[in-house]
Amino acid sequence: MNGGSTTPSNAKMYNLAHNNINLLAELAEKKNIKITNTIPENAIIWADKNQMSVVVRNLLSNAIKFTKTGGNIIINAKETTNSWIISIQDSGIGIKPELIEELFSNDNAIAVSYGTNNEKGTGLGLPLCKEMITNNQGTIWVESTLGEGSTFYFELPKKEI
Repeated sequence: MNGGSTTPSNAKMYNLAHNNINLLAELAEKKNIKITNTIPENAIIWADKNQMSVVVRNLLSNAIKFTKTGGNIIINAKETTNSWIISIQDSGIGIKPELIEELFSNDNAIAVSYGTNNEKGTGLGLPLCKEMITNNQGTIWVESTLGEGSTFYFELPKKEI
C-alpha cells in the first residue's frame, strides 16, 4: 500500500461479508462450496471500509481456493470488550505448520501456491491484508490443521460512538 491513506469509519461487518460473498458466489458455486455468514447485525467495527472489504475478499477467495469441492466456509464475529474478532473458517486442505509463520511475511510474496482445482496464488494477498489490518489498529492470525482446514482471524476496534 505504501502511502495509501486509511480513513476509518463505522462499518457493518455483516454487510462487508455479505457483499464479498456475492462477489465470489460464482467461484464458490463452481466448487459446490457453501458459504455461511453468521456475523451478527450489531458487529460494527471502526475501520476503513474499503480496506476491510479487500481483506474479507482476499481471505474468502483464499478459503474458496483451498477448499475441496463440496466443502464449507463459515464467516463469524465474536464480540470482546473493545473489539470484534472476525473469523473465516474453511474445511479446506489446511496449511503445513512450518508455513504458517511465513504467511504474512513480505519475504513470501513470490511464493506461488495452487488451490484444490489448480487455482494459482501468488502469496501477495496475505501480507497486504496484514498491512491493512495493522493500519486499522488490528491484528491478524491463523489456526490450521493439515487436511482439515484453516481459520483466519482478524481483530478490529469496535465502532466509535
